[in-house]
Amino acid sequence: DDENLSQTWKFSGAATLDGKNKTLDLSAGGRLEVLAGGKLTLRNMHLNGILNDNLSCADGTASIEFRDVELGISNSYHFGAGSFEVGSQLSCVGGGIFSYESVEASTIASGAIFEFGPLMTFSYSPTNTFDNRLIFTDSTSQLHLDQATLKITSTGLEMHSGTLRLSHKNYVEADEPQGQSLWAGLKLGTGLEYQNLSVHVNPGGSLEVKSGLLDYKNVEGLLNDVTAMGSEIAADGT
Repeated sequence: DDENLSQTWKFSGAATLDGKNKTLDLSAGGRLEVLAGGKLTLRNMHLNGILNDNLSCADGTASIEFRDVELGISNSYHFGAGSFEVGSQLSCVGGGIFSYESVEASTIASGAIFEFGPLMTFSYSPTNTFDNRLIFTDSTSQLHLDQATLKITSTGLEMHSGTLRLSHKNYVEADEPQGQSLWAGLKLGTGLEYQNLSVHVNPGGSLEVKSGLLDYKNVEGLLNDVTAMGSEIAADGT
């Protein structure tokens, strides 16, 4: 049965929480915390009431793996320490903000999908200056935006070696460079062919840059079935 959690569950070592395709609701004050050196695998569940830091890692040595998990985020969720791996599918729904603030790198595994649904915002805002903390294992590692916003601080965000999929209309909101930095925004690819980012646009899909820069650095124009039009990427014919 679905369960409401009002307490704190702490995990050490290697632990797995299998939801059996049920809902675990943290709205009543529940928390899931991974202690230093621990790894928590969450699988087959809907986690509702994700807010502030109620799903967290104690420090940079702790991690979370998501396998067929849906996160219900209706406000702001801050991932402030440690790392995560999307092992199969992680879907974020509810119209809130997933703010990635950790200095550690997190990974989308081979064949895995990291998805943001309607009205969701993925905020890339690490507390260091690295723009490459979201790792795509290979070309089958996928970030899927479906009516979502990608918000990027002055750090910038570089995505390469994986796949960006766009469904319906999506947006990029990037801050201007700060300090001695000369560049900020969204960078697709690195200028090296083996690190191209494949971009797939479903019918009616697009990515509009509302603020900041889009730096398209793929080699040989590997923008699959896509037309790049200044500040917008859209499916042909839209």
